[in-house]
Amino acid sequence: MQNILSRLTSSTFSLLSLICFLWMFVFASSASSKESVIIAGPADYPPYSYMEKNEPKGFYIQILKEVFAQLEDYDVQIELVPWKRALEYVETGHYLAVFPPYKWPEQRPWIKYYSEPILIERVAVYCRKEVLKDQIRRSWPQDYFGLTVGTDLGNLSAGVAFFKAVEAGKISLLEMKLEKSISRVLLGEISCFVQDPRVLNIYFDRYAKQKSLENSFSDFLSLGTIISNNWGYLGYSDLDEKRFPFKWDFIKKVDAIIQKMKNRGRIKEIVESYQD
Repeated sequence: MQNILSRLTSSTFSLLSLICFLWMFVFASSASSKESVIIAGPADYPPYSYMEKNEPKGFYIQILKEVFAQLEDYDVQIELVPWKRALEYVETGHYLAVFPPYKWPEQRPWIKYYSEPILIERVAVYCRKEVLKDQIRRSWPQDYFGLTVGTDLGNLSAGVAFFKAVEAGKISLLEMKLEKSISRVLLGEISCFVQDPRVLNIYFDRYAKQKSLENSFSDFLSLGTIISNNWGYLGYSDLDEKRFPFKWDFIKKVDAIIQKMKNRGRIKEIVESYQD
């Protein structure tokens, strides 16, 4: 009787071992059959996309993680790097897509395909108080001729008319990281700079803490004018289809998920959760 029980126990153990092995094999096969995709984004664009304790954070990060989690056929990784480098990764075809470019087809012809729009971002120009003291500057960029304006590296949000004015020598342009722009505008070396208000407020608060400033943002800077409201997208590489043969399937599925999330208010919920 003991031998029979021993055999049954051994057989049961063997059967369980076989089931576990088969399950692990099926799981591994399923995981390995997924297409690996890398999406690039900016590492220094809070609250939209940034690194915190080596973890990607922000509006776009949470939105896109929820989108990608619903893709059964793809294993998507998000890599955050400086914005100009993120654009270069897609321009050279190293990565399939970048987020969140605005739609600038003439300036970035290598981004030929754009996703369903994800978030609306506001672009504004802020200036030292004395620059706006004696003149209301509501017309962009005409009212800013003769001034020195700062923008982020690789950022086109100031608009086509602005860059044409720069080429014509009507406006002086300085491209640099935002924290440097804040320092230089407070020192009087830059008249104004172009930025999203949410981003600017976060960077100014950081700067104020570093410099032990008790003054608020509004003590130094004033809004010149709102330049535009732009949708942010996933922008896809225009490289040969052989490198990303699954591109159209990926685009179609991602667009469908983004649309569903917008329709049920999920994207709005994510943005509002960061403001609580």
